[in-house]
Amino acid sequence: MSMFSAGGIFGALLFGWIGDRFGRRPGFFSTWAVMLVFGVATAFAPEIISFTVFRTFVGATVPVIYQAPFVLSLELAAADKHSLVSSMIWMTFVFGAMALPLIAWLSLNWRHIALITAAPLAVFGVFYWIMPESPRWLLTHGQKQQADKIIRRIAKVNKRNVSDEMIARVKIPADHTSPSEQGNLLTVLKFRYLMKKFVVILVVWVTNAMVYIGQTYAAGTSGVIGENPYLVFFFSAAVEGMGYFASWPIMQLLGRRWAVFINMSVCAAASFLITAVPAGVQWLSITIAMIAKFTITASFTVIYVFGAELFPTSLRSVSIGTCGFFSNAGVMLAPQIMTLAKYSNTIPMLIFGGLAALGAALCLYLPETLNEPLPETAEEANRFGRDNKYCSCYVRRQHAPVVNRDVEMESPFACESA
Repeated sequence: MSMFSAGGIFGALLFGWIGDRFGRRPGFFSTWAVMLVFGVATAFAPEIISFTVFRTFVGATVPVIYQAPFVLSLELAAADKHSLVSSMIWMTFVFGAMALPLIAWLSLNWRHIALITAAPLAVFGVFYWIMPESPRWLLTHGQKQQADKIIRRIAKVNKRNVSDEMIARVKIPADHTSPSEQGNLLTVLKFRYLMKKFVVILVVWVTNAMVYIGQTYAAGTSGVIGENPYLVFFFSAAVEGMGYFASWPIMQLLGRRWAVFINMSVCAAASFLITAVPAGVQWLSITIAMIAKFTITASFTVIYVFGAELFPTSLRSVSIGTCGFFSNAGVMLAPQIMTLAKYSNTIPMLIFGGLAALGAALCLYLPETLNEPLPETAEEANRFGRDNKYCSCYVRRQHAPVVNRDVEMESPFACESA
């Protein structure tokens, strides 16, 4: 498991860089190919060394295998659909997680599990001829002609009318990304405010991931929700599903940062509270544990959208990949924190509660991104949110303000009727 997580640390950076440097499609399909090849190879590993090597390569594709289509989906969707798109993507993860214990229960051994979970990935090869490149990525890299073709194609599928005049108004950003800055995270260092936002979202992301994994381990190893590993995994995934689904209206009603703040605060309170529950009151322990799991899952969903909306198109994949790099490192610490339970069962929950409280407090430093257009370049991302005040309330508005971005105004690739 440690080598699997270690692979994810470096894979997040590598495939994130590919996605920003060469395009969203190459980023996804390179990740897909590695997962397919080494996932199938795992089923035929002859000994522990080759098994570990194969699993390390598979780990390099996690979580990038769903980060890549997530970034592409947000760049294709209209700003007011980001919450819905995110929740739909995460729900597919839940369906797979809920099916996994059934697969494990029906399978005769681990080789069958490895083959059954990896081989179906071959079907995604069909998407090579279907999945479009991100028009936003193409525009920020000066490829307007290709972006125009994709916009027309997507508009045709969605039965929207896109005039030649509108296509002509789709402009390459005046400060579009230079080749030296494409996928180069060091570009962030040139912009003070963007760097501040990046550091804050990174810390919030890491604390969120650590608490998420910690609560998952706690539910599975403490016996709070039962002893049958298949049922424990299934019910844990079901609770995650409710968290993913609930994150959609929460994000739309409260905005991104208040959704993260409230969910992480409730998770922190539940983590602290469960340490005071008497040993014999199992129903209360189960209730509090599920509240903690539900809220940290919901906030984890929001943090993905929040980060993607704060990062510029030119650095979006590598920025999310970097957050994944450090969060995977944090995730590797979660099992070690759980071992402190041998001294006292309250220690892990107190630590996870403290981490959740830290993430909740820090997220209020970030500007609200609900219904705001995605920043295309580092310059735009650095300008956005400069007037933000800590703990300020979000003023809801229906439509994003548009500054020299007609493609955002008329949204030819929004999945809604004309």
